[in-house]
Amino acid sequence: RKIGYLTHRNRHAYEEAELGLRLLEHGYKLHRLNIPYFRHTSYTLPTFKMLRYRWRSGYYQGMGEILRSAWGKPYFSTVVKMVKSEVVFLLYLMLLVCSVFTLNMDIVGVALLPLLVFIVLKTIKNRSLVNGLYSAMNMTIRAAGLLKGLMQPMRDPIVPPGNKIIHR
Repeated sequence: RKIGYLTHRNRHAYEEAELGLRLLEHGYKLHRLNIPYFRHTSYTLPTFKMLRYRWRSGYYQGMGEILRSAWGKPYFSTVVKMVKSEVVFLLYLMLLVCSVFTLNMDIVGVALLPLLVFIVLKTIKNRSLVNGLYSAMNMTIRAAGLLKGLMQPMRDPIVPPGNKIIHR
């Protein structure tokens, strides 16, 4: 039962998820080990620097990359479920942009309502208007990253990357 490749070199995020899905597709069983193998540490960057860092590093486009590579595969629906919030938000933003092109303020106003409701609910949940606005901005950036990842050309993950021996 060959899975083709261990890691997808086009991936900016979701590498483990994609490997797990491919292993399951080929009949392997995955079990969670109750042994801490590694420890994650948080970044100490301020909020907006973290957003910028994740955008520049390509992390946010990982959702689009995994969605694109799963197209036509048995686990596509599982991947859609993984990124459904970003897909829904992206579709909403596309609708919002289309409403702006109508130049009809009534249509734009109606199209803005879900965004305003989202911000209000996030503000109430987080007890902070700044955090509510940040949540909307974060979802917008994640949706843009999804779109960028969908549009990026993908190299064949089985082809090894080029390399050059520097010292022998």
